[in-house]
Amino acid sequence: MKNRPSWDELFVLMTRLYARRSACKHFQVGIVFVLNKRVLSAGYNGPPINEPHCFEVGCAKEDSNGKRLPADSGLCRGAHAEMNALANASKANVDLEGSTVYCTFSPCYDCAKVLVNLGIRRFVFEKDYKDEGEESLALQLFRRHKIEAVKIIIPTISEEVKGKIGFIEATSISDAWFQALSKIMADGRRYLITKGSYEGIHRVGMPITIVINNPDARPLHPLMPEGSSIPPPTSEQDINDYLEYLMTSERKENEHYTYGEDLHWQIEWCIKHYKEAGYGNNHCYMTVGRPETVFFYDRDVDYYEEISAWNIKINPAASIVGRKISNKWNKNPEEKPSSQCLRGIDTWIDDGKLNFWVYFRSWDLWGGFPVNLGGIQLLKEYMASEIGVEDGVMVVSCKDLHVYEHTWAVALMRLRKDEKILER
Repeated sequence: MKNRPSWDELFVLMTRLYARRSACKHFQVGIVFVLNKRVLSAGYNGPPINEPHCFEVGCAKEDSNGKRLPADSGLCRGAHAEMNALANASKANVDLEGSTVYCTFSPCYDCAKVLVNLGIRRFVFEKDYKDEGEESLALQLFRRHKIEAVKIIIPTISEEVKGKIGFIEATSISDAWFQALSKIMADGRRYLITKGSYEGIHRVGMPITIVINNPDARPLHPLMPEGSSIPPPTSEQDINDYLEYLMTSERKENEHYTYGEDLHWQIEWCIKHYKEAGYGNNHCYMTVGRPETVFFYDRDVDYYEEISAWNIKINPAASIVGRKISNKWNKNPEEKPSSQCLRGIDTWIDDGKLNFWVYFRSWDLWGGFPVNLGGIQLLKEYMASEIGVEDGVMVVSCKDLHVYEHTWAVALMRLRKDEKILER
């Protein structure tokens, strides 16, 4: 049968179900111990029996505002999935020696040491526990003890589109950036840009949808390996500055448009609407750009628009938003045509949390993705606070998330890969 899962795939899918039992805000981990195709023990990460869950009393690794602290800033209240599964086996007098371990994540170093002493044979996982892009201490330990470590990717789309459309589930913005970089550099289509801001150079990209379960995890920007000479694509300061770009209508010198000139009044409207109309509506979609912005690419078309909106309840004579846009700048032959890449931010509130679904028509992964999403996450946190709800997940979609030719070298350095990965 074409879609029948292998045994490894079957048990990895089981770990996903166990992971859904985890109440951790930052890592949902499931694990299954198997011997001779028979499940011996299973578990997920979480606090000890009869202790409150983190969603009830808060996370020990967050500050008073719910922001993620650095990894070494506090003691986690939960036990790792490996330890909970071992406890379950111990209570049932089950011997786990020689078993294969299936887990949603690769192990931390401490858990790996216990598993070595336990005498496991294999460790099969879907995601790296950390996103350093290199072999972890845990996997190095496994290799020294001849424990096979296997990273498995289970396709979730049809064979017809596998490799052409990307689907990623990530824990944080940084994790999403690294996973997308790895996938696009390996599987994206390589093509020449025939029109636009970077006309005449190549890029590699693909359509993609990414689910980020904990987009509030700090730091928001991707970290480079310790001691690396690779410059980070952005910083926390850049992200904080970008928030102002999203929330204000002012343009800086040489800016032909901003996202903020479309978003700034929609942000406040959505906050007000949720507070007055409740959470059971699908009205709060924030759009960027108008259909007529396609004329930004035409030098022989004159385009001008002026928009004003009045809030009669506040002041019948006062405009609460107004703007003027034209493609006059595009008449300069030295300017390369462009239009807004961010096209919309949809919002919904579920289970007391504000969630975003963001769409970019075209998107630079190396430098644009982290600063854009970091700023959008800060916007989401602001709106959630104003509405009086918690911060939720972020889903992002793009028709072409790409890496430009001039950043391929540094991207390969970050991935610790050579140019063969770009061969198509």
